[in-house]
Amino acid sequence: YANILGDGTVSYTPTTNTLTLNNANISCNGQNAITITESQPFTIKCIGTNTISVTNDGFAVSANSTTIFTGPGSISMHSHLNTFAGFSGGLTIQDGCTVTLQSEAATCLVTGVVTVDNADLVAKGNGTTLTASCSGLNMKNGVQILSRHTYDAAQMMFLNPAGEVAKDDIVIGHDNRTVIKEVNVKNLHAPTAGFRYNSDSMRATLNVPEDAVYGLKANSVNLYKMTNS
Repeated sequence: YANILGDGTVSYTPTTNTLTLNNANISCNGQNAITITESQPFTIKCIGTNTISVTNDGFAVSANSTTIFTGPGSISMHSHLNTFAGFSGGLTIQDGCTVTLQSEAATCLVTGVVTVDNADLVAKGNGTTLTASCSGLNMKNGVQILSRHTYDAAQMMFLNPAGEVAKDDIVIGHDNRTVIKEVNVKNLHAPTAGFRYNSDSMRATLNVPEDAVYGLKANSVNLYKMTNS
């Protein structure tokens, strides 16, 4: 199973039950791209940038066991039915893997627990049907819900700020925004950096243009502690 598609991008190792995708581009029409029928945990190792696209009926991944996506690469999946359908077991994303799911139906349905461990998950909503559901959510090693959603364990659903079932994009992963803990106001080039400071809350915002002072990239940086020396 060293070269399933003939182009060196997909291989399978039976001894570890691991499917390796190495910059793979998989397209299917009217059928599942990956079907996992056995009950043992199944690993999909992603190297580089991988894509799965399914048109008409069919899932990107249909699983009857716990499915584990590992990095260090990424995978983007799109289908007209559920992109990831976990009918038995859970879904684990780990080791720096980034998984993006998009569907015209419910994007991610898992009967078990979704675990995101030092990795990132983006489930894109279509605005009309629920984006994702699972029986539990486990986030490890600095992972958090980055979109404006909460997970409701009782309903096994993600909810938007209004308490309604989420139908938009759900983002779970690392917060990579730059945070400066302390800054010397006297030495800050305010006009250049676009500096705003609230003395009551001791909170300031630094809007940094590209190639600005201090070598910071274009960003909005929150400053939590101020000194006036």
